[in-house]
Amino acid sequence: MKGQAIKSQQALLLVLILFLAVPTSISLVQYFSYSEKSNPENVVIIQPNIDPYTEKFTSPLQGQIDKTLALTKGKITEKTDLVLAPETTLSYEFYEDQIGAYSFYNSLDSAVQKWNCDFLLGASTSKIFDKKNSSASRAFSNRPGYWESYNTSYIMRPNGENEFVHKSKLVLGVEKVPFISYLPFLDKWAINLDGASGSLGVSEEPMIFKGKNGWFAPVVCYESVYGEFVAEQVRKGAEYIAIITNDGWWKDTPGYKQHLAFARLRAVENRRAVARSANTGSSAIINQRGDIIQKTAWWVPSTIVGTLNRNKELTIYSKYGDFFGRSFTFVSALLILYTWVKRFKNKYGISETKK
Repeated sequence: MKGQAIKSQQALLLVLILFLAVPTSISLVQYFSYSEKSNPENVVIIQPNIDPYTEKFTSPLQGQIDKTLALTKGKITEKTDLVLAPETTLSYEFYEDQIGAYSFYNSLDSAVQKWNCDFLLGASTSKIFDKKNSSASRAFSNRPGYWESYNTSYIMRPNGENEFVHKSKLVLGVEKVPFISYLPFLDKWAINLDGASGSLGVSEEPMIFKGKNGWFAPVVCYESVYGEFVAEQVRKGAEYIAIITNDGWWKDTPGYKQHLAFARLRAVENRRAVARSANTGSSAIINQRGDIIQKTAWWVPSTIVGTLNRNKELTIYSKYGDFFGRSFTFVSALLILYTWVKRFKNKYGISETKK
């Protein structure tokens, strides 16, 4: 009996070793054998380093825009395809259909015309509705109608065909009040919380932008945590990923480093290069293998000038998302249940009745 127990333990140990060794070996082979095809996109990534606690939401917006644009001086050439600035670069809320009337618009539009390339930046925006559009809609106090606020990706093009895409995956407590449909009174409380903005409106599905040379996925901050969300953008035709974020909220803690690591996962899962613009640390270019090619330092205003490769091929993950992971989780749950039932029967001497 003792020898049998030892053999069972050895067999279990061998299974565990194989369980770890096989996928690790496959991953290493895929990593070292993967080679990107040359399909370049030239990007300029801005890290303006505007303090979210003391400057971004209190100092004059035009000064922030001037600071951001100054970092592009001498960096943009006729080969530049896309310039990226971080989440909430336009930190003061404005109506989307009236953007041309705002004083800051002329400086941005002049820059885009001069550069002759696309400009992706983050913005706080609003839209007006005649009737309630969603749970995030709020009624005007002094006029008919409703308005919604958004955390937005805004692309400006030299031909003037600018577009907005609203963030879909919101941060709970700050951008979204949970269970607001069932407990609507919580929204009124949330608006009064320090740093909270109540529930924002969202895009109902992942969206992509058309760039100069191809399509790309605009990803705002927390959205980069969701693998299947980015995979759906890739299925829709995104050839690379553009992340804009404001990681200054974490200050110099592991938070902004971990957030960057999520971007590397999205690159590996979909074999899509990543251009990442953070308000402060770390902006980066990540290749399709998940390697960080260029990276900025923490709390240093910086500009990255670099090239990434576009890719149209779909990986298994891009096609099926977390299907396999969920399937194995379900199988594991069944095995655990089977083991528990078997031990229960053995403990209480329960056996199947033979006919």
